[in-house]
Amino acid sequence: MIPWYGEDISGGAEVVCRETARCLRRADISVDILTTCVKDFHHPWHENFHPPGEAQVHGLVVRRFPVEQRDVERFDELNARLLRTPVSLLWEVGENDEPARYVSPLGEDEERTFIAEMIRCPELCEYLRAHGDTYELFLFVPYMFTTSVLGSRVWPEKSVLIPCLHDEIYAYMGIYREMFARVRGFLFHSEGEQQLASRLYQISLGSAFVLGAGVETEVEASEERFREKYGIAQPFILYVGRKDPTKNTHLLVSYFTSYRASYPDSDVLLVLAGKGALPWQVMAAAGVVDLGFISDQDKYDAYRAALCTCQPSLNESFSLTIMESWAVGTPALVHGGCSVTREHCVKSNGGLYFTNAAEFAECVDFYLSNPPLRKRLGERGRAYVLENYCWETVIEKYRHALEHLSRRRERYR
Repeated sequence: MIPWYGEDISGGAEVVCRETARCLRRADISVDILTTCVKDFHHPWHENFHPPGEAQVHGLVVRRFPVEQRDVERFDELNARLLRTPVSLLWEVGENDEPARYVSPLGEDEERTFIAEMIRCPELCEYLRAHGDTYELFLFVPYMFTTSVLGSRVWPEKSVLIPCLHDEIYAYMGIYREMFARVRGFLFHSEGEQQLASRLYQISLGSAFVLGAGVETEVEASEERFREKYGIAQPFILYVGRKDPTKNTHLLVSYFTSYRASYPDSDVLLVLAGKGALPWQVMAAAGVVDLGFISDQDKYDAYRAALCTCQPSLNESFSLTIMESWAVGTPALVHGGCSVTREHCVKSNGGLYFTNAAEFAECVDFYLSNPPLRKRLGERGRAYVLENYCWETVIEKYRHALEHLSRRRERYR
């Protein structure tokens, strides 16, 4: 179950869900997609774009359910309050040697309103109640949306979270703590994500599995084709993903423009690819090129051509873009404040990380000045992906985890 599903949706959780479902089906594991009629994250969550009902999409049964009108103003008000709340203010020091604990940023009634006015899709939960016996397990992705919170209440003993959990303000809400406590199990994308869930929710590790996500490893990519198509001859840092503050794109542009100001003779570019928009003043900065949303082939060609692929986000549970970049042999540059992407770079020895503008500049200089070492880091990143995240390996992990959770459900009953 996922809030929206489509062929042209580019979000990390959505892409991983779509490709995982297809590969599970090809491995003879029966999979249905239950979702709403909303187009995607970027379109209004109360507008029905797809027709309701059942459709066949690449061999998968996709069942879409209509959404209803919601109180957008009230939801936006609560969401704005959440985004203004620093996570550090939520922790309370325990008394008498008790561990520190956190408090929810909203009251109970406000949390219920937040979930109710996020996405209204009562027919989806009605379908679960009526047809739940026909399914072995329900996999909810990601944790934050109404579809997961309300859907997992219908058949908690069959509910498994693929949370895509980040250390963000939403994760500290009581309503999510309750959800993590009631579901049957968890499928995580990284050890760092599982550790965060254990810290916040004290989950049972006996029902938790770290599976990663599958990555296409045999893709055809051409640096020459990318440079010719887009007219880019200079070396460039690549960012692929949604362009908004939650992904720290503003920080990346800021650090890059500082670098260019310090080295006015440098011709290195920052190339952005993906949906979303930054203020025109930001996009007008010297050396910043925004390609907008590009095709998968252009994306892989861009990876191959790039000096490195930068993931500045602090909130990642896996980072598919870094894995795709490594798959074609291009090294990574990540924010050291994100434990997940930093962990990947350390384990693979396939990239560098920074925590401030000076370190960012040093990393860029290293990649520019050391082509053989840059190539070696990219090769190590590819080896890491081949060993851990090729589709055959990941699907076998899924098969084992799903069989275990199904047996555990039998014991529960």
